[in-house]
Amino acid sequence: MQIIDVREPEEFNMSHVEGSINLPLSRIMADPSVVTDLPKDETLVIYCNSGNRSGQAQQILNSYGIINVENGINQDYVESHYTN
Repeated sequence: MQIIDVREPEEFNMSHVEGSINLPLSRIMADPSVVTDLPKDETLVIYCNSGNRSGQAQQILNSYGIINVENGINQDYVESHYTN
């Protein structure tokens, strides 16, 4: 499982799920090639502050054929449901 924070770097730097990577929605929208290195054989759990940007990112990733994506909503939800 790979956890991806789709918030902007400033938000990520303030607080994030330990071990997550920062891949802002704005970057995904501007440059589709940034998703080519995402693992295709793992579940991707994406989150933001409210689930809005992560929902948009999920739709975009699905349109690129990456279907193993779950919307983790926000940091608290991811930490309580996806991490130990």
